[in-house]
Amino acid sequence: MSMINFDDIDFGFGNLTSDSLRDPQGRSPIDPGYGTDAATKVSSPVNATTPTTPTVATAPAAPAIDPYTQFLQQQTDAQKEQFKADARVLLSSKLKDYGLDSLTPFVYQLIGEEKLTNTSDDAFVSLIKDQPEYKTRFSGNAARVKSGYTELMPSTYLKLEQSFKDTLKSNGLPENFYDQNSDFTKWIEGDVSPSEIQQRIELGYNAVANADPEVKRQMKELYGVSDADLAAYFLDPTSAKPIIETKKIIRQAQAANIAARAVEQGGVSLASEEAKTLYEDLASRGFSPAEIMAAFQDVGKLGELKTTLSGETALSQQDIIKAEFGIDTGSTLELEKRRRRRVAEFAGGGGFARTQGETSGAVTTSVGKAQ
Repeated sequence: MSMINFDDIDFGFGNLTSDSLRDPQGRSPIDPGYGTDAATKVSSPVNATTPTTPTVATAPAAPAIDPYTQFLQQQTDAQKEQFKADARVLLSSKLKDYGLDSLTPFVYQLIGEEKLTNTSDDAFVSLIKDQPEYKTRFSGNAARVKSGYTELMPSTYLKLEQSFKDTLKSNGLPENFYDQNSDFTKWIEGDVSPSEIQQRIELGYNAVANADPEVKRQMKELYGVSDADLAAYFLDPTSAKPIIETKKIIRQAQAANIAARAVEQGGVSLASEEAKTLYEDLASRGFSPAEIMAAFQDVGKLGELKTTLSGETALSQQDIIKAEFGIDTGSTLELEKRRRRRVAEFAGGGGFARTQGETSGAVTTSVGKAQ
C-alpha cells in the first residue's frame, strides 16, 4: 500500500496562525488548561435567561498591630488592673473608718464596672452618699444643710466627733456622755464647735456642779435644774442658735452664784422672777467674784438703812443692791441721803443711830462709814 502525500494538498489554512486562534481573553486553544478556567468560559455566549451569580466583595484583612502599639495597650490594661486592686484596698479601709463596712461589696462593684476611676474623697463620697447606710451614719448633715450650714465631708465629721469626745473626757464628764457617735448629732446639726462645748463646761456646768450647796439650791430655785439635770442642761440645750443659747445658760449659772452670795452675805431673799432679772443683769456686767462678795457684804452691813422712815423715798431690796453695785444712780443718791440723815440724827444726840452699825453707833454703807 502506497503512502498518500499531503504536502501538495491545500486545506485552506495557509494564513492560519496561532495568534488568530486566541479568544477575546488572549487564550489560545493550545495553552495548557484551556477551556477549564473561568476566564475562557466568559467568552461563551450566555443565554439571557440564565441567572448570574453576584460577586461578593471580601473585607480586607485587618492590618497587623505593630509591637509598640500592642505594648502600650498591655501597659494600659495593667495600669487599670493595678488601680482597681489599689482602690479596693484604699476604699475598704476608708469604709472601715467610716463604720460603713457593709458598703464594701457595693464599692467593689463600682470599681469592677469602672464607674469609680478616682479615689479622692469628693469622687468617692459622691458615689456612696445616697446609700441608706451613709445617710444614717452621717445623719447630722441633712439637718445642717436644711439649716443653711455646710455639709461636712466624712473625714471632717469624724474629727469633730472625736474632738467632742476628747473635750468631755478631759473635763471629767461621765463616760456615758460620749460613748455613742449619735450623742453628738445634735451638736453637729446645730454647728456647735468643741470650743463652745468647752466654754459651756467651764463657765456653766462646772460653775454649778463644783459650787457650794447654796448655788445648786439657787439653780433649782431660779431655773428648776437639779443636780441630776446639770450636765444635760448645760451641754444639750435645745436652741436654733447655739451661740446665743450658750451665753444664756452660762449667764444663768453666774446668776445662781450671785444669788447664793446675796443670801449668804447680804441676807437678801427675792422672789424667783425678780431674782432672775436682777442677778442675770449683774452677771452680764462682768463683775468679778471678789466684787460681788464685797458688794453683798456691804448690803448686809446696811442694817436699818434698808428700812424706809417717814419722809424717805422707799427703796426695794433690788434698789439697794443696784445702789451697792453702782448701777442705779437714783438709788445710790437716796441711800446716801439716808446715810447723811442717820448721821445727822446721831450727831444731834438721837438714839436711833446709836443702836445701829458695827461699833459705837457707826453706820456702814458702800459710800462710806459714819461715826
